[in-house]
Amino acid sequence: PAAGWLPSTGPIHRFAVSPLDRPPVGDRTPTANPVGEALPTVRARTGGSEPPRDLHPAWPAWPARHFRPAPSSEAGTATLRVDSGVETGSVVSPHYDSMLAKVIIHARSRAEALSALAGVLERSELHGPTTNRDLLVRILRHDDVVAGRTDTGLIDRVGLDTLASPLADDHALVRHAVAAALAAQVARRAGATVQASLPTGWRNSPNGLQWASLTTGSGERQRRVEVRYRFDRTGARLAALEVDLDGARVAQLADDQPGAGGEQADGADRLDVTSLSTDHVVVVDASGVSRPYRVHRVPLDPPPGAERTGPVVTYVDGPDGSSRLVEAERFAPPSAQLAAGSSVSPMPGGVTRVAVAVGDRVEHGDVLVVLEAMKMEHTVAAATGGTVTAVQVAAGDQVETGQVLVVVSPGDDPTGDDPAGPAAGPQKEAR
Repeated sequence: PAAGWLPSTGPIHRFAVSPLDRPPVGDRTPTANPVGEALPTVRARTGGSEPPRDLHPAWPAWPARHFRPAPSSEAGTATLRVDSGVETGSVVSPHYDSMLAKVIIHARSRAEALSALAGVLERSELHGPTTNRDLLVRILRHDDVVAGRTDTGLIDRVGLDTLASPLADDHALVRHAVAAALAAQVARRAGATVQASLPTGWRNSPNGLQWASLTTGSGERQRRVEVRYRFDRTGARLAALEVDLDGARVAQLADDQPGAGGEQADGADRLDVTSLSTDHVVVVDASGVSRPYRVHRVPLDPPPGAERTGPVVTYVDGPDGSSRLVEAERFAPPSAQLAAGSSVSPMPGGVTRVAVAVGDRVEHGDVLVVLEAMKMEHTVAAATGGTVTAVQVAAGDQVETGQVLVVVSPGDDPTGDDPAGPAAGPQKEAR
């Protein structure tokens, strides 16, 4: 239903597909039932794209990390086939087709094929680049598609924001954040070199809570989850848990005991954890439903020129969807700080035109730099009005994601302090 781009360079660190999922090279025999008639087939192209940007290319600042299509057992009675040219250690280049895999389902009915394909995509582990997976799943499950009323106007009628919204709802996101925060705690404790035998967070007189601040999404879609917790003196059970989503209390410990300094919140989810390791967490809600989560933690790739120490990205996969969470550093390195008003490159590419010079006055939306990548022109526009105080690129330069292009000091005062970020303007085909 949709294809995307993946113009990101980096290795795939893990790749796992069940042998039954990948047929021998050259095997293109269609699946048939015992009578010999062809079965209904549905195929999806899984690739890198950013639905919030009208399916424009995904330009992540991190390499592809882990790609594991769901095993054939997830397809039920249908037959699953995965055609992919990537495996563990592959380098995904911005210079070629970004398709990660074709996922194909053969089933005895069209409805079964659609349902099985949506389930396989939903339970696949796709870590690293932004992909079109959630969009594909919602399209496959849409009433018009299931009923066969599919046409090219479906996305416009329903709305891309609706179809591409994350499969994990707010309740799932909270559980994912708890799993990410506690798995990170286990990892830190496992690597402790001082007093490693003490339980995590041990205090002679417990007072405050340990905490983790995590974000998901970007720009206007960014969500922030604050997880505060404390283990008992044995380090084996949670003694306190508080979770805030975008500043509002949304979850706390299932036994209804407030944490240090915490207050009870009406309607908050009641959660507990029954199993905990660096890569596996089981979260239980107040109704007794246990949900196992797989946790994959990798370092966040820094902007060009910055040291490779810093935030960690945690990918959480479970029965209620998947989340990508970035844990905030408590003490950010100086190299991570950008000058106020910096406009950075949203993608790797070549500079075709620099539209401003130092001292120029610009207004919000004015074009600063034009980049070319994947045969498309992409404009970087001023996010605020002000005076250009630095131009750090020239036509013909090659730039990387996050590289500073132009610095604009907001207002009439070139030393203004109003932060500004990149603004991507309309895109058109390069000539």
